[in-house]
Amino acid sequence: TSWSDTRIVARLPDLNAGLDVLLTVHTTEGTSAQARARVRRERLPAQDVRAPVRGEVAGLRVFEVASSLKVGDSGEESYGVSVPAPRCGQRALVFEEARLLFVHQRFAQATIVAAPPAGCSSCAPLRVRWYHEPTGHIELQVHVYHRPVEGICPQRQRR
Repeated sequence: TSWSDTRIVARLPDLNAGLDVLLTVHTTEGTSAQARARVRRERLPAQDVRAPVRGEVAGLRVFEVASSLKVGDSGEESYGVSVPAPRCGQRALVFEEARLLFVHQRFAQATIVAAPPAGCSSCAPLRVRWYHEPTGHIELQVHVYHRPVEGICPQRQRR
């Protein structure tokens, strides 16, 4: 984005190919020594959502679970979080992390029992296990955060 005799400022897109990179500068006079850099990871939404969501929040996917059976209840939910990997010049929102937010809870619990790795596009399902006692109830939201990544173009591929 800018340069001087002693400093170069560059925007490194997140290609979902690792965050630690080695950079070199190529000029007509030669090639510089390698310099280490770290790609800044962006998460959407950037701030943690700490209240129940009604409607849409950019970059956040929401799943809901609710049960109030008088005899108690339990279950395991499975959510697909895969997206097609982006092609050259395209962006995609890949899975970054998931969090549980309890809307209402009485004698109840829930936990994420399986989560795919951050940055996956072809992901195993996200699994949430929950239960509530006979006099309890549960209502929760599963918040899935994303990371925008760009498709790798052959001419821009990191070596």
